[in-house]
Amino acid sequence: MEITKGIRPNLRLPICEKTLRLSTFVQSVFSTMSDQTAREKVPFHPSRTKMAAMLVLFALWALLSGKPDLFHLGIGVLAVAFIVWLQRGLPAFRNVDDPPLKVTRVFVYLGWILWKMVESAFQVSLLILKGPRSLDPRLLAFRSDQPSLVNSVILANSITLTPATLVVDLQNNRFLVHALTRESAEEVLNGDMARRVAWLSSDKPIEPPMRIQLSKEDLD
Repeated sequence: MEITKGIRPNLRLPICEKTLRLSTFVQSVFSTMSDQTAREKVPFHPSRTKMAAMLVLFALWALLSGKPDLFHLGIGVLAVAFIVWLQRGLPAFRNVDDPPLKVTRVFVYLGWILWKMVESAFQVSLLILKGPRSLDPRLLAFRSDQPSLVNSVILANSITLTPATLVVDLQNNRFLVHALTRESAEEVLNGDMARRVAWLSSDKPIEPPMRIQLSKEDLD
Protein backbone atom coordinates (compact mmCIF):
# COMPACT_ATOMS: atom_id res chain seq x y z
CA MET A 1 0.00 0.00 0.00
CA GLU A 2 1.19 3.45 -0.78
CA ILE A 3 1.38 5.63 2.30
CA THR A 4 1.35 9.38 1.80
CA LYS A 5 3.10 11.56 4.35
CA GLY A 6 2.97 15.25 5.09
CA ILE A 7 -0.79 15.61 5.42
CA ARG A 8 -1.59 17.99 8.23
CA PRO A 9 -3.68 16.24 10.89
CA ASN A 10 -6.85 17.58 12.39
CA LEU A 11 -6.50 16.65 16.05
CA ARG A 12 -10.07 17.62 16.93
CA LEU A 13 -13.19 16.06 15.47
CA PRO A 14 -16.45 17.93 16.07
CA ILE A 15 -18.29 16.39 19.00
CA CYS A 16 -21.44 15.97 16.93
CA GLU A 17 -19.55 14.06 14.22
CA LYS A 18 -17.83 11.85 16.78
CA THR A 19 -21.16 11.10 18.47
CA LEU A 20 -22.74 10.39 15.08
CA ARG A 21 -20.04 7.83 14.32
CA LEU A 22 -20.53 6.26 17.74
CA SER A 23 -24.28 6.16 17.11
CA THR A 24 -23.71 4.43 13.78
CA PHE A 25 -21.51 1.87 15.52
CA VAL A 26 -24.08 1.18 18.25
CA GLN A 27 -27.05 1.00 15.87
CA SER A 28 -25.19 -1.31 13.50
CA VAL A 29 -24.67 -3.68 16.42
CA PHE A 30 -28.27 -3.53 17.60
CA SER A 31 -29.70 -3.81 14.10
CA THR A 32 -28.08 -7.20 13.63
CA MET A 33 -29.57 -8.46 16.90
CA SER A 34 -33.11 -7.57 15.88
CA ASP A 35 -35.36 -10.55 15.12
CA GLN A 36 -37.27 -8.58 12.46
CA THR A 37 -36.61 -9.70 8.90
CA ALA A 38 -37.83 -8.75 5.46
CA ARG A 39 -37.75 -10.38 2.09
CA GLU A 40 -34.61 -8.58 0.94
CA LYS A 41 -33.48 -6.29 3.72
CA VAL A 42 -33.49 -6.13 7.50
CA PRO A 43 -34.73 -2.75 8.79
CA PHE A 44 -31.87 -0.57 9.96
CA HIS A 45 -33.70 1.16 12.77
CA PRO A 46 -36.87 -0.50 14.07
CA SER A 47 -38.35 1.02 17.23
CA ARG A 48 -36.68 -1.40 19.65
CA THR A 49 -33.33 -0.95 17.98
CA LYS A 50 -33.61 2.83 18.11
CA MET A 51 -34.57 2.85 21.79
CA ALA A 52 -31.77 0.44 22.69
CA ALA A 53 -29.26 2.59 20.81
CA MET A 54 -30.50 5.72 22.59
CA LEU A 55 -30.14 4.08 25.99
CA VAL A 56 -26.60 2.91 25.25
CA LEU A 57 -25.59 6.30 23.89
CA PHE A 58 -27.06 8.09 26.90
CA ALA A 59 -25.24 5.72 29.25
CA LEU A 60 -21.98 6.51 27.46
CA TRP A 61 -22.73 10.24 27.66
CA ALA A 62 -23.38 10.01 31.40
CA LEU A 63 -20.24 7.94 31.92
CA LEU A 64 -17.90 10.12 29.85
CA SER A 65 -19.27 13.55 30.84
CA GLY A 66 -18.49 13.03 34.51
CA LYS A 67 -21.19 15.52 35.52
CA PRO A 68 -24.34 13.72 36.73
CA ASP A 69 -26.32 16.90 37.37
CA LEU A 70 -29.74 17.56 35.85
CA PHE A 71 -28.45 20.17 33.39
CA HIS A 72 -25.78 17.98 31.78
CA LEU A 73 -28.00 14.90 31.78
CA GLY A 74 -30.69 16.95 30.06
CA ILE A 75 -28.21 18.06 27.40
CA GLY A 76 -27.25 14.40 26.98
CA VAL A 77 -30.87 13.41 26.35
CA LEU A 78 -31.28 16.17 23.76
CA ALA A 79 -27.97 15.36 22.05
CA VAL A 80 -28.70 11.63 21.79
CA ALA A 81 -32.23 12.27 20.50
CA PHE A 82 -30.86 14.70 17.92
CA ILE A 83 -28.22 12.24 16.69
CA VAL A 84 -30.77 9.43 16.36
CA TRP A 85 -33.12 11.82 14.56
CA LEU A 86 -30.36 12.67 12.09
CA GLN A 87 -30.09 9.00 11.23
CA ARG A 88 -33.80 8.49 10.59
CA GLY A 89 -33.33 8.53 6.81
CA LEU A 90 -30.50 6.03 6.62
CA PRO A 91 -31.36 3.05 4.41
CA ALA A 92 -31.22 -0.59 5.40
CA PHE A 93 -27.80 -2.04 4.80
CA ARG A 94 -27.95 -5.63 6.05
CA ASN A 95 -29.08 -8.40 3.73
CA VAL A 96 -31.30 -11.04 5.26
CA ASP A 97 -28.74 -13.75 4.51
CA ASP A 98 -25.86 -11.92 6.20
CA PRO A 99 -24.45 -13.73 9.25
CA PRO A 100 -25.78 -12.16 12.47
CA LEU A 101 -23.52 -10.87 15.19
CA LYS A 102 -23.10 -13.18 18.17
CA VAL A 103 -24.27 -11.36 21.29
CA THR A 104 -21.65 -12.72 23.70
CA ARG A 105 -18.87 -11.88 21.27
CA VAL A 106 -20.19 -8.33 20.91
CA PHE A 107 -19.75 -7.68 24.63
CA VAL A 108 -16.25 -9.14 24.54
CA TYR A 109 -15.41 -6.88 21.60
CA LEU A 110 -16.88 -3.80 23.28
CA GLY A 111 -14.63 -4.35 26.26
CA TRP A 112 -11.60 -4.69 23.98
CA ILE A 113 -12.39 -1.61 21.86
CA LEU A 114 -12.99 0.53 24.96
CA TRP A 115 -9.58 -0.50 26.25
CA LYS A 116 -8.01 0.35 22.86
CA MET A 117 -9.66 3.77 22.97
CA VAL A 118 -8.14 4.47 26.38
CA GLU A 119 -4.74 3.12 25.34
CA SER A 120 -4.68 5.13 22.11
CA ALA A 121 -5.88 8.29 23.87
CA PHE A 122 -2.90 7.99 26.21
CA GLN A 123 -0.55 7.61 23.27
CA VAL A 124 -2.02 10.67 21.52
CA SER A 125 -1.64 12.66 24.74
CA LEU A 126 2.06 11.80 24.75
CA LEU A 127 2.34 12.92 21.12
CA ILE A 128 0.78 16.27 22.00
CA LEU A 129 3.21 16.74 24.87
CA LYS A 130 6.15 15.94 22.59
CA GLY A 131 5.05 18.55 20.07
CA PRO A 132 4.42 18.63 16.31
CA ARG A 133 7.73 16.95 15.47
CA SER A 134 6.46 13.68 16.91
CA LEU A 135 3.67 13.56 14.32
CA ASP A 136 4.07 11.76 11.02
CA PRO A 137 0.61 12.04 9.37
CA ARG A 138 -0.21 9.89 6.36
CA LEU A 139 -2.99 8.41 4.26
CA LEU A 140 -3.22 4.69 3.68
CA ALA A 141 -5.64 2.42 1.85
CA PHE A 142 -6.40 -1.25 2.38
CA ARG A 143 -9.01 -3.89 1.66
CA SER A 144 -10.54 -6.16 4.29
CA ASP A 145 -13.02 -8.84 3.22
CA GLN A 146 -15.42 -8.80 6.16
CA PRO A 147 -18.33 -11.30 6.42
CA SER A 148 -20.92 -8.55 5.82
CA LEU A 149 -21.36 -4.83 5.36
CA VAL A 150 -22.30 -4.55 9.03
CA ASN A 151 -18.88 -5.90 9.97
CA SER A 152 -17.23 -3.42 7.60
CA VAL A 153 -19.15 -0.54 9.21
CA ILE A 154 -18.13 -1.74 12.68
CA LEU A 155 -14.50 -1.95 11.57
CA ALA A 156 -14.60 1.56 10.06
CA ASN A 157 -16.17 3.04 13.19
CA SER A 158 -13.76 1.16 15.45
CA ILE A 159 -10.80 2.63 13.57
CA THR A 160 -12.32 6.11 13.84
CA LEU A 161 -13.22 5.79 17.51
CA THR A 162 -9.62 4.82 18.27
CA PRO A 163 -7.60 8.06 18.65
CA ALA A 164 -4.85 8.73 16.06
CA THR A 165 -6.73 7.08 13.20
CA LEU A 166 -9.73 8.18 11.13
CA VAL A 167 -11.56 6.40 8.31
CA VAL A 168 -12.02 8.93 5.52
CA ASP A 169 -13.89 6.67 3.12
CA LEU A 170 -15.34 3.14 2.90
CA GLN A 171 -16.47 1.61 -0.39
CA ASN A 172 -16.77 -2.08 -1.26
CA ASN A 173 -14.55 -3.19 1.64
CA ARG A 174 -11.94 -0.61 0.61
CA PHE A 175 -10.88 1.57 3.55
CA LEU A 176 -9.14 4.94 3.26
CA VAL A 177 -7.58 5.89 6.59
CA HIS A 178 -5.77 8.94 7.95
CA ALA A 179 -3.19 8.15 10.64
CA LEU A 180 -1.20 10.55 12.80
CA THR A 181 1.92 8.38 13.02
CA ARG A 182 3.65 5.48 11.30
CA GLU A 183 2.96 3.29 14.33
CA SER A 184 -0.79 3.95 14.29
CA ALA A 185 -0.86 3.18 10.55
CA GLU A 186 0.97 -0.10 11.07
CA GLU A 187 -1.42 -1.05 13.88
CA VAL A 188 -4.36 -0.67 11.49
CA LEU A 189 -2.61 -2.85 8.92
CA ASN A 190 -1.54 -5.64 11.26
CA GLY A 191 -5.00 -7.19 10.96
CA ASP A 192 -5.78 -7.65 14.65
CA MET A 193 -8.81 -5.35 14.69
CA ALA A 194 -10.09 -6.65 11.34
CA ARG A 195 -9.82 -10.23 12.62
CA ARG A 196 -11.71 -9.39 15.83
CA VAL A 197 -14.51 -7.65 13.91
CA ALA A 198 -14.92 -10.62 11.54
CA TRP A 199 -15.00 -12.94 14.58
CA LEU A 200 -18.15 -11.13 15.78
CA SER A 201 -20.23 -13.05 13.25
CA SER A 202 -18.05 -15.81 11.82
CA ASP A 203 -15.51 -18.42 12.92
CA LYS A 204 -13.98 -18.45 9.47
CA PRO A 205 -10.55 -16.78 9.52
CA ILE A 206 -10.01 -13.86 7.17
CA GLU A 207 -6.92 -12.71 5.35
CA PRO A 208 -4.99 -9.77 6.83
CA PRO A 209 -5.80 -6.36 5.33
CA MET A 210 -4.51 -6.19 1.76
CA ARG A 211 -2.54 -3.10 0.84
CA ILE A 212 -3.76 -1.24 -2.20
CA GLN A 213 -2.54 1.74 -4.16
CA LEU A 214 -3.87 5.19 -3.35
CA SER A 215 -5.80 6.67 -6.25
CA LYS A 216 -5.66 10.24 -7.50
CA GLU A 217 -9.14 10.84 -6.07
CA ASP A 218 -7.85 9.84 -2.62
CA LEU A 219 -5.25 12.59 -2.72
CA ASP A 220 -7.55 15.33 -4.03
